Amino acid sequence: MYRGAFCRHPEPAHRVGAGSRDAAGAGHRYQGETRRDWAGILQKLASCNVFGEKADVVELVQISAIGVTKHMCNSNVENTIALVLPEANAPEQSTALAQIMSLVRRSDSIAIKSEGTRVVVNAVKSLWAADTSSDAALTKRKKQAMTALVTPAHAAALAQLIGRSRRYPVLINEGVMALSLMSTHANGGLVVLDALLNPLPTEISTRGALALPVSAGPPRRTRPQPARRGARSTCSSRACATRTGRSPVEVRANVCALVGHLGRAGVVPESRVQDVTTLKESTRELLVAGAKEEGYVGTAAKKALEAWGA
Repeated sequence: MYRGAFCRHPEPAHRVGAGSRDAAGAGHRYQGETRRDWAGILQKLASCNVFGEKADVVELVQISAIGVTKHMCNSNVENTIALVLPEANAPEQSTALAQIMSLVRRSDSIAIKSEGTRVVVNAVKSLWAADTSSDAALTKRKKQAMTALVTPAHAAALAQLIGRSRRYPVLINEGVMALSLMSTHANGGLVVLDALLNPLPTEISTRGALALPVSAGPPRRTRPQPARRGARSTCSSRACATRTGRSPVEVRANVCALVGHLGRAGVVPESRVQDVTTLKESTRELLVAGAKEEGYVGTAAKKALEAWGA
């Protein structure tokens, strides 16, 4: 009964807040019930326009709705499919994920941008980890959802999450892992490579924007960075941080694994060999240095160099 009543029609901003709070409670309760029955909440959340431009004046409500969405698609393939794929005869722009990504692109809030992109992280992890071999229909829809996620827009959002999260290793690691999984999909290597090499946008957080949530992890203390000339890519910024040892061991190891996979023959089309060379040149020093270390970083760096044939 509750699920059918939730956000049945588009609502103005002052009423969307109540709906999203109710959804938050529902999202925490759904785990004890049949998960597939709750997938419809994501469509209803999208239909109430909480991610639309008219609701931008209530950032706290949008953050709450993003949190509900992120929670419900964590390790849940049915909910993730409902998040990514449109309902029958509905446009792709109608999905909750499409609306969240539109919000991420137009918002000046770092909290909105980062938390909205973490929905993509959870969606990627859920789909790539799910074993649906016993359900042919679900497997088909999972593959469709995976294809819908492997796009330049989603990969760029993940790369920007990595680039802006210098003080938050948890967010960096989430972005790196999501890109690593995405790169294993057909054409995923090229999509991820472009996202890493393209210049990062200049982002300015508006005064009074919400702080990142506790799940982003504690901020790491950093020294003020000198001004840079020219465009900076995600690849160059991560290479710098990894080379100087400022990132945690797990992050550095995962970065090594990602660039190692992208440099492997056949992952990126041969027509883009020059871009692969650029990637290798910008990260070779960190891999060579990492290979001399013990533990996870050393192992990952050695495997990456082996994958390159170096």
